[in-house]
Amino acid sequence: MSASEGGATRRPGRPPKPPAAPPGPLRDFVEALRALRENADSPPYRVMESRVHYSRTTLARAVDGRVLPNLDVALAYVRACGGDEAEWETRWHSVRTAQSRASRPGPPGGTAATPSGSAAATENATTDTPRPAQRERSEDSSAPVAAASSPRRLSSGLDEVVDRLATLVRHQWEAEAELRRINDPHPLPVTWSEADPELAEEWALATETLRRAVPAPRLTGGDDQLADIFAAIPTRRLVVLGEPGSGKTILLVRLVLDLLRRRESGGSVPVLVPAASWNPDGRDLRTWLTDRLATDYPGLAGAMPGSRGVCRVDALLDEGLLLPVLDGLDEIPDALRGPAITRINEALRPADGIVVSCREQQFREAVQPGGGAAFTRTPMLLRAACAITLHEVNPASVRTYLRRDADSSADRWRPVFAALGTDAPVARALRTPLMVGLARTIYNPRHGEHRGALPDPAELCDRERFPDARAVENHLFDAFIPAAYRRPPHPRPARSWRRGLTPAATYSVEQAERWLTFLAAHLQRDLAGTTNLAWWEIPRAAPRWLAGAVVGTVAGLAAGFVAALTPQLGAGLGIGMLAALAVALPVRRATGDRRKDRLGLRLAAGYLGGLVGGLLTAAVCTVSVGTSHGMLSGVAGALAVGLAVGPSGGLAGGALGGFVGGCAVRLAVGVGQGPIAGLVDGPAIALGVGLAVGLASRDQPAEKLRWSRAGLLGGSLVGLCVGLGAGLSVGFGVSPRGGLVAGLVAGVSAGAAAGFVAGLGGAPADLTRGASPRTLFARDRTTFTAVTCVVGAAIVVGTALSTGYDVTLGASLAAAVAIALTAGFLQACWGTLAISRVWFALRGHLPWRLMTFLADAHQNRGVLRQAGALYQYRHAELQRRLADRSQVRR
Repeated sequence: MSASEGGATRRPGRPPKPPAAPPGPLRDFVEALRALRENADSPPYRVMESRVHYSRTTLARAVDGRVLPNLDVALAYVRACGGDEAEWETRWHSVRTAQSRASRPGPPGGTAATPSGSAAATENATTDTPRPAQRERSEDSSAPVAAASSPRRLSSGLDEVVDRLATLVRHQWEAEAELRRINDPHPLPVTWSEADPELAEEWALATETLRRAVPAPRLTGGDDQLADIFAAIPTRRLVVLGEPGSGKTILLVRLVLDLLRRRESGGSVPVLVPAASWNPDGRDLRTWLTDRLATDYPGLAGAMPGSRGVCRVDALLDEGLLLPVLDGLDEIPDALRGPAITRINEALRPADGIVVSCREQQFREAVQPGGGAAFTRTPMLLRAACAITLHEVNPASVRTYLRRDADSSADRWRPVFAALGTDAPVARALRTPLMVGLARTIYNPRHGEHRGALPDPAELCDRERFPDARAVENHLFDAFIPAAYRRPPHPRPARSWRRGLTPAATYSVEQAERWLTFLAAHLQRDLAGTTNLAWWEIPRAAPRWLAGAVVGTVAGLAAGFVAALTPQLGAGLGIGMLAALAVALPVRRATGDRRKDRLGLRLAAGYLGGLVGGLLTAAVCTVSVGTSHGMLSGVAGALAVGLAVGPSGGLAGGALGGFVGGCAVRLAVGVGQGPIAGLVDGPAIALGVGLAVGLASRDQPAEKLRWSRAGLLGGSLVGLCVGLGAGLSVGFGVSPRGGLVAGLVAGVSAGAAAGFVAGLGGAPADLTRGASPRTLFARDRTTFTAVTCVVGAAIVVGTALSTGYDVTLGASLAAAVAIALTAGFLQACWGTLAISRVWFALRGHLPWRLMTFLADAHQNRGVLRQAGALYQYRHAELQRRLADRSQVRR
């Protein structure tokens, strides 16, 4: 039960759960808040939510006693209950002061006194209580994201985890900085100054929670001074603003690397995360950040030793050992930027730090009154944060940068250099690092390349071709890809520590432009303009029916062919499948159960429904007719039908459909043998498998697999019980001895098969390397192959190789094809991508070797950049330009 449920729908007579904090100031504060609500006639949290515009879960967590709620949430709780906000603000500061005193180190040689109810005591209390995994928490968590630079420790192993993560993050961004040529020949100087005062809180308000006078830091600087400025901000909160292409992302990469170089062992780790994938309307910051980091760094998904199920990323966030660096708040849809700032404020406690980048105009629109969503209040600034605005690049810096990179070809830039600093279109265009970088790639020769084969940069000064700065920028975007795919005379050697680089492949400019334009249009059209290019989302550009139609056709042809050639099969399986779908799909539609998670529960619902229907009908037939002929094969068919409709029908639909289908299979055993069976079974199986794949196929990369002892044992026991029960039903009308023998044979075979399948489990987490698109792709492909082979082998072992089922080897193989392929598509994304990739390659939209092309575009061409497990175009403006060109071509 979530916190909100526990507070809003408490059963009559059931006492509320006591606060998690031990006796002390925090517990007294929480109990007083609860008493205030009781004195106000205990309004439901949904009513309180409507009064103060904070989510019910956030309000409920304010009084769970685990941590002191931030001041705004506490006052919102008081306001919703009609209390005196001034009085409660004084109480809140008293508790906060007690916590601050308790966190100070004690005298030398002694132990610091820790008053009960302090932050440390609260932490000790919560770590003794089993905590659920973050993925099971409510979507509206108000838990902290980051804490002070010297946090408390959950366990002795946390220092090792955070140090290994710091090494991993540093290697990741050092490699990415080299691929982006940030330091080649040198970083283009970027300067900044304090942002418009309307975009940040007044310094007195921002430092109010520090409870001491702190002078405002000097925010003006440039080049490599951002780490120094960030260290001087006592609240450790910074907003980086700038125009498109002003160098915000590169500056954040440099900030992360500088902070990691200065970091001491056991200190917090800055983690740079693109904000484009965050939907603050549906997920709070903590939940989204946890999932994003677990994908980018799979080792963080593992459990901390001795923590009773707390995963590493949760432990690091709880202990304040991660500093979120959110890049590109402007890439969130307009209507969600206001809620995003609200979510950040709700998640952060006074000592928590964060860095956010955004375009200045979009940030201004988000924080101004009426910022675009019901979540926002007036105004909604990022609390306790300083803000800086990046400047245009100095013309002298542009000349130095391009001249040094061009080397002996610098004289070609003389007309452009002369125009810099004036009002010429080329001068106004070359005011951002993005445009300077594009011009460098287009006009400067690479190592060993003759400058005579390159375009002349003097063309940028032609005012007839380029009457304004926008025309120059569009030209640079259009010429960038042809320049990036010029064939280098000497491929760049890979350094020994940069393993996994892809050798430069040969693609024509026309091919590269067509494929990259298609991907950009896919992001704009199918994914609402996100800048995150995830390989597992590429199938969304294909017709929705494609994967289901292909897999269903293969399974249907195999089933129909075998049914037509196997007299004893009949059309019972097809009749049962059609009956099951006729019930499951309407129930799914009526209940609105369209979730793709809880796959195990949906499979279990269909499985149990088919088993109960098959066994019940078999028992009735045995009693009424007096024969058990075909009973075990009928039960096996009922189970197959249940497993097929479970994923596509949801929980209720799968159970009811499986039950009806199981009954129909057993009643129709032996009906319509020969070609009629093929004509019925083939289309029915194709429809069932196609719907299961089309409606329930996996849309996120799979976890790495390993063999689980618990899974092997549990699956074997379940399979043994089911098989034994099914086998004993055969002897119901024959003889106890015959039923016992058949039950043992069927139980052993079914137990072996079930244990084989259930033995697959998640692999232990590893923090030695981070996730990349190619590593996730390889892992997902391995998962698909392993699941398909294991399930297929289990089907053959559990049917054709056991006596009593009366199933031929051909029928067993056909069942293995249908069920194994379905299982593979439900457990991994690779199958769906493989089908979509063939579809797109045949139509000329994408290459056959898609991942090789994407890796080459990132590592050798500089067209894409990598952020964890995602690719992005070098800049969002390049993506939009390519997408616009796609619209023009249509």
